[in-house]
Amino acid sequence: TLSVTDDPLLRDPFRGMGPEVDFLPFADPRALEAATFRSAAAVIVEPIQSMGGVRMADHAWYRRLIERAHEGGCLVIFDEIQTGLGRMGRWFFAGHEGIVPDLLTLAKG
Repeated sequence: TLSVTDDPLLRDPFRGMGPEVDFLPFADPRALEAATFRSAAAVIVEPIQSMGGVRMADHAWYRRLIERAHEGGCLVIFDEIQTGLGRMGRWFFAGHEGIVPDLLTLAKG
């Protein structure tokens, strides 16, 4: 998990130990449309960025992210460690407003 965090202080000690990782600005529609997904195996997103300032994207952005990733042949993984297991009033963020990833995570370790 530390190899895919966008925090360089946490990620840098693990650089070169895992796959190459690219980052998109969260909830930025222009960056999403400009992104190339064909060389990626998966897209990992924290549906509501808890450590990043409790930020949430518009539901249309999540749906478009999934659509673009699938067009490029990528899986979509939601990191629901902070949002899952009923913390949002429902079991998961996944499923809200027709937003359905391919996989979701519930724990680290």
